[in-house]
Amino acid sequence: MNLLTQLPDLLQAASSVVGVASVIAALVPSPKVRGALSKARAVLDFLAFNFGNAKNAKTIN
Repeated sequence: MNLLTQLPDLLQAASSVVGVASVIAALVPSPKVRGALSKARAVLDFLAFNFGNAKNAKTIN
């Protein structure tokens, strides 16, 4: 198929991924220890566009 005919579906899918990742990143606390969970959190923050000054807090007290 033509890319231009698929563009609305691709944009909707990308928006959905960013939206869901943002909600999950806001609700789930950051892990205190470095490891697999920390790497997964970094991927989640990237998908949610949480980088630079928009990052969530690193740890929970």
